[in-house]
Amino acid sequence: MLWKRAPASKIPLVDQLKTVFENLFHLEINTIIKDNMTGQKMPAPEHALVDLAAQYDFELTKYGSPRGELDTREPTGGPAEFERLRIRSAQLISEWSKDPALSSEQRSELYILCRIRDNADQLKSVFEAIAQRGKKVPDDLTHANADQNQVELLADEFLMLRKAWEIGVEQIAFQTVVQLDGDVVTRVQPRFAATSEQAIWKVHDMSLQASLSFWRQLVDVLEEFAGFLVRLVK
Repeated sequence: MLWKRAPASKIPLVDQLKTVFENLFHLEINTIIKDNMTGQKMPAPEHALVDLAAQYDFELTKYGSPRGELDTREPTGGPAEFERLRIRSAQLISEWSKDPALSSEQRSELYILCRIRDNADQLKSVFEAIAQRGKKVPDDLTHANADQNQVELLADEFLMLRKAWEIGVEQIAFQTVVQLDGDVVTRVQPRFAATSEQAIWKVHDMSLQASLSFWRQLVDVLEEFAGFLVRLVK
């Protein structure tokens, strides 16, 4: 199925470029262990929101927080749905955090619940910002009506949604964050820190090197483009 793209935002180009530059100040590389994958690119924002809500709903139901007994509808991609997801995940986090005997697997799952809560909270701010720009995202947003309810996102909002959609509810084995000032932070789940996991380490290192190479090229291109714009307005 082909998804339509939401129209470009009317925010001035200079402001959007500023946001792009700010997001280039750090680079984040995640390595995820997954049984299988679709290889699908992220669809248009409207459909991505519905997909993400469905993923979060499935995960919360699996962890013991099902949808309300009277709510038999499929998850939607609007503000009301993500607010319910935020509340459900926050309640589970509160319950699990009181248990001093959580297993290592449950502690890993607790971080996923925190991710659902935090992303839902960030999307709440995105929905509010969209409404202030004059086009509210409907609560009944579904795949069936997405093309009639196009969601216009700014660059930073799109990047936030893309990251949430890409990572979904997967567990991250390795994460490396590189700052523009040269600071590098790598986080590793303990079970993947053993020397027996060298193959996974190599995959992560290859991803890091490829990302750094592309990052440098992209920064050079944007720097040249910014210089061109400055010369153009003089």
